[in-house]
Amino acid sequence: MIGRLWELIQSKNEFLNVLYPRPENIKGNDIEKWNEENWGTKWDLDGAQIANLELYIGKCDADIEGRNILTAWEAPIKAFDNARLHLKSIWFDKEDIDIKCQYSELNSCFAGIYHDGENKRVYYGDMTADEIKNDDVLIDISDEFDNFEDWIKDNFYESEDEDESEDEDESEDEE
Repeated sequence: MIGRLWELIQSKNEFLNVLYPRPENIKGNDIEKWNEENWGTKWDLDGAQIANLELYIGKCDADIEGRNILTAWEAPIKAFDNARLHLKSIWFDKEDIDIKCQYSELNSCFAGIYHDGENKRVYYGDMTADEIKNDDVLIDISDEFDNFEDWIKDNFYESEDEDESEDEDESEDEE
């Protein structure tokens, strides 16, 4: 069954629209609005991103995996929620649907893990380096994204070091 889903993704060159299809009567300016309301993002993956998806089939499960997938503003959490119900109703009546997504938006300072309808999202823009280092979601995310930990170190750890050195400079000036 996952093989049929994979075939549809490849042949249609669409991902979210296969997981949770947009009704055919949605046209023009209504497309982005429908996408945002039902997928949580403005557009589907583009062809190059779909070409980077990989299918893994094991003895007991199958995975479609993609790395460095870009969507507008947010991970497509609504699409995953809707897809779980949609796919279960049409193909997988007797099988569990297991959707897992780990995501990170470095410039907006959020990251998260979506798994089976539960979304653990962390905004780390106002967290200290120690809070970031000890956050369970961010620890899991840093294992998956090659540049995540380096980006955090460059943007958060150094700024705290600078704050500490500024505090030391101010106390020296007071003396």
